[in-house]
Amino acid sequence: EGMVRVLLPGGWRPGSGPWPVLYLLNGCCQPEYDAWTTRGEAARLTSAYPVIVVIPEGGQVGFYSDWREGPAWETFHLTEVRHVLERDYGAGDRRAVAGLSMGGLGAMSYAARHPGMFRAAASFSGVLNTLDGNNGVDWLLNEYGEDSADLWGDHRDPAWTAHNPADLTAGLRGLPLFVSCG
Repeated sequence: EGMVRVLLPGGWRPGSGPWPVLYLLNGCCQPEYDAWTTRGEAARLTSAYPVIVVIPEGGQVGFYSDWREGPAWETFHLTEVRHVLERDYGAGDRRAVAGLSMGGLGAMSYAARHPGMFRAAASFSGVLNTLDGNNGVDWLLNEYGEDSADLWGDHRDPAWTAHNPADLTAGLRGLPLFVSCG
């Protein structure tokens, strides 16, 4: 079971809704699962908007995927958390997703791999090409004692391409996107 921080909008009350939802996905190596609020100012910056903000734990190097051998982050975020938000918080079907670094990969991958689930996606300094040898995926996994084969298998495995935003651009067609790097 993973942790989730939920920021409720002004005017929210039990039974209200449907509310739009903004998923904020953390970057790599964050010790706090809710770094968007503890290290950023997500609560203050989103308080004026009528939107539920959800900040789910994604593992220090979870790469927003269901691992072959390990956690099922994608299922946790897009099935389990979504159902809780809809059942208990009045979340509707208008969703956007944004992420930093590893979370930027997650935002673009989730939006492309689940057509119609999100109406917009944003990546801030995201890993948008996991097959570029300079992206650090293998290095980060190794640094945290993980084997990349446990994530997506051998680099020749189709799972690498299936989670690579650079290879998923067709699934993002028509979706408003924001991409920044710096």
